[in-house]
Amino acid sequence: MSTALARRAGDAMVWRAVQLFGGKALLLARYLILARLLDPDEFGLFAIAVVPLDVLLSATNFGMIPALVQRRQSETRQYDAAWTVGLARALAIGAVVFVAAPLLAGFFSEPRAAPLLRGLALRPMLGALASIRVADLERDLRFRSLAVLELSSTLVAAAVSIALASAVGAWALIAGTLVGSLAGTLLSYVLAPHRPRLALDPGSAGPLFRYGRWILLSGLIEVVGDAVLRAVISRQLGTASVGLYFLAASLALLPNDVVSGIVGAVAFPVHAQVQSDPRRVGLAFRASFVAMAAVLMPVYAIVAALAPSLVRYVLSPQWTGTEPVIRVLAIAGILGILFDATSPLLQGRGQPQKLAALFTVLTTSVVTSVWALTRAYGLMGAAMAWVLAQAVVCAVCAIYARQALGHSPFHGLVKPLTAIAVASGMAGMIAWSIDAVLPGILGLGTAVAAASVVTATLLWALDGQLGLGLLRDFAHAFPRLAERLRLPLANA
Repeated sequence: MSTALARRAGDAMVWRAVQLFGGKALLLARYLILARLLDPDEFGLFAIAVVPLDVLLSATNFGMIPALVQRRQSETRQYDAAWTVGLARALAIGAVVFVAAPLLAGFFSEPRAAPLLRGLALRPMLGALASIRVADLERDLRFRSLAVLELSSTLVAAAVSIALASAVGAWALIAGTLVGSLAGTLLSYVLAPHRPRLALDPGSAGPLFRYGRWILLSGLIEVVGDAVLRAVISRQLGTASVGLYFLAASLALLPNDVVSGIVGAVAFPVHAQVQSDPRRVGLAFRASFVAMAAVLMPVYAIVAALAPSLVRYVLSPQWTGTEPVIRVLAIAGILGILFDATSPLLQGRGQPQKLAALFTVLTTSVVTSVWALTRAYGLMGAAMAWVLAQAVVCAVCAIYARQALGHSPFHGLVKPLTAIAVASGMAGMIAWSIDAVLPGILGLGTAVAAASVVTATLLWALDGQLGLGLLRDFAHAFPRLAERLRLPLANA
């Protein structure tokens, strides 16, 4: 890449990090505050209500925005076609959800979710009315505007939900979701001005549909697995257990969502740029894999060690029972690192069908194991089903990565991954020890800070003594941060 483009990409990554960290932090704060204002049953009702909508949205996600981003010279008629398709899709989904709400709620054996479903039926329409020109922001690497857009809507949603929680219960989550979507739609026209026009030109929409078909399939397969998992929990354990699992998964998988989102935003275009050079493909894969492992493995070790205190001091006693679920899902987060490193590799090499295959394996594994495991082990069984599915996907990822790289994805990584595992174990032990001696919020903060500092120091020392290349890989994965920290960045 040219120097100017590299700087733009670096700046875009910084704002992508702000967008992800800020959005997830606001979402986490929203759930933590609401966990004290609402009970698990109300969380469970909301978690059930969003599933049918998410499935329908994924089942009809034709990938219009990514298709417009991919086309370097999109015409006005293509924007109009994409906006019209999105609007028609939203109307259809809203109508189906509103009419079929009692039937959809019955699938979860929870008729109380039907009114919430009908309230959420407005969400697709509010989102579809947004400016289609937000595609330009992503194409032109204007992630600062995208960060403002997402953070503003998330903040509004959190504020509304928290303000109404004591008065209307689970409806506060619905109201926050709808008002947040409306705020995002209005702001989109400020940041990406556009005068929408209803127009459906088959010649304009056709290429967009062809590009987005694999996006549609991957998204649909992904949400089906989550929908089945929640349905099984609801039928076997009740609505309150759905709420417990929903919050535990939101907390446990948050680090993976953030870190993989940041690294993947850079890894995908990098793999696309270097796909014809096997050596550089290998370097790019190694950098993203090692960087994510170096960040996520210690984080999950700390989360597992502090899970009981997180529930006791950050949530409330009514959420007791989520501690073991959080710990099991932490294992799933670690296993997911290979998936998150392989996904941009496949996308960059123009193999989205293999990515869809990975989601198929993941969903099939969840669906075939969750009923038996949940019946045998309760809520822990649902978490175990997710870990089992991630383990199966890891095996397939290793096969696909080997085909793309020409060697095992773990080639040359035994020493770095061993060092990261040792540092992670040390982080967990330190966090657990401090938490045992100094209970409470102060102890939690001290444990996290001390474990993080010790982990970073130990990895830095091991990297220098053993020549593991951890700093170099981290610099490749986070180039703008590496520049500011003056980390070594070897030519790739």
